[in-house]
Amino acid sequence: MLPAIVLLVTLLLFSSCATTSQHISSNSGKEASYIAHEKIIIMPPILKYMSISNDATLPQTNYKGEEAGVFLVSYSTELLSKKGFSVLDTTALSEKDSKFKTAYNGILGERINPFRLSSTPELADDLKVLAESSDNADILIFMVRVKVGPDGTWNPFNGAITSNSSYTRLKALLVETKNGRSLWKNEVQLREIPDPESSDYKKAVKLLLENLKTAKGGQNVQIIH
Repeated sequence: MLPAIVLLVTLLLFSSCATTSQHISSNSGKEASYIAHEKIIIMPPILKYMSISNDATLPQTNYKGEEAGVFLVSYSTELLSKKGFSVLDTTALSEKDSKFKTAYNGILGERINPFRLSSTPELADDLKVLAESSDNADILIFMVRVKVGPDGTWNPFNGAITSNSSYTRLKALLVETKNGRSLWKNEVQLREIPDPESSDYKKAVKLLLENLKTAKGGQNVQIIH
């Protein structure tokens, strides 16, 4: 009986490892994008939770949506700081500069879709003010689109396994404030609902920003201005 249990545990561990290796995927190549500007403003992420069966909107509160968004910003700040970027404190800037606060809130009101960036006169004006108030800092925009489906199952009697059908698409876009131009973008897919306590969610965020680098240090590469 004991060898059978050991064998079963081994098979489950192997299955778990194999699944994890395919749990996160990226649509971008490995070539790095070196950005000339070091200053970045991270916008609050746009989060959308939908049913996988009919695309009905679901409440974020049911899936730790707020916590997932807070983690995305805080961990991205940590990763970008280690890369040499300077992530600006928008709260401090808003308290110091009323024009910055108005423009920042205006951009928040636009709810920019990272992969359907469309310029409006209002958005262009807000970006220009943001550029003047932040020494031409670029803005980093995140969109988190979550499709919620049935959880995975395991039948202990016949060993049948069904995968978790939920998945998340993490999208990111870096925009130059002085002209609204897209500097860099990336997308990562995660085969689960984002959870701040999940190591896979953390890995997905890291992969999302992996090829975004600062030109600080004078690397002999093509630099995006």
